[in-house]
Amino acid sequence: MKVSGRLHPARYSTKVALLLLSKAWERLTGRCILVPTTTFWGESMWITLPEAASTEILLKGRIDEVTASFISQFLKEGQTFFDVGAHLGYFSLLALRRVGESGRVVAFEPTPSSFSVLKRNTCNTSIMAFPYAVWRQRSTLPFHLYGQRFSAYNSFFAPRVAQMYAHRLRCRTVEVATISIDEFVVDHKLPPDMIKIDAESAELSILEGAQQTLHQIRPSLIVEVGDLSVEGAASSAFVVDYLQSQHRYTPFEWNNGAIRRHIRKTDRYEAGNLLFLPSESL
Repeated sequence: MKVSGRLHPARYSTKVALLLLSKAWERLTGRCILVPTTTFWGESMWITLPEAASTEILLKGRIDEVTASFISQFLKEGQTFFDVGAHLGYFSLLALRRVGESGRVVAFEPTPSSFSVLKRNTCNTSIMAFPYAVWRQRSTLPFHLYGQRFSAYNSFFAPRVAQMYAHRLRCRTVEVATISIDEFVVDHKLPPDMIKIDAESAELSILEGAQQTLHQIRPSLIVEVGDLSVEGAASSAFVVDYLQSQHRYTPFEWNNGAIRRHIRKTDRYEAGNLLFLPSESL
């Protein structure tokens, strides 16, 4: 129930109380609380409080309105969507709503705890969920985990987090299976129409493993940007240049409530997402 665009006060108070309880529990045990909630389009999903994205979904029913807007405007019924870095499955569920029964959604999530929730959220749907880290080739590589509460920072690299918060993270490393987009497309004979990439500094490596897909299939792309001087990670400006010059993609941004042509920045990028469309389609 909404009142003037905001959650009903009683329901909001209950959710805040649940959030506070989950924070106390996480401080005591190091574990998150698995709870059900509802997205802005009315679908139920499981979240892990007090993890940051889960908190937003609990209180607002949504996360990252820019990415949601790109998906809503450019993903069509019957198409195929790849969700690289699916986390708990929020965007996979949104994409499934867009593509309908005739479309396909493929979700990739290498974090074991996140993948278990992703499977729970997608078990009664047609979404195909895989516990792979998408990379430039098929392999097995060490992957850094920062705990359930900070699972959005899990990466092959150091966490993409401001230095003032880095001391709160505790790292452990596990081996994860990797696959490239090109290999997956060949293995499953499933060409994507749109790929969302949210992979904590691995964006360039993922794109390098999608050479044939980008050249032959020409999917639209949603790519996370943001520069926090992570060692070994390509700058966001480099990724933008790479897609423009090597693969003839044109970048777009969400600006003042509308999608506008993006001009590559000459300095560092703040955290966000850009849409890339094949230049010949414009």
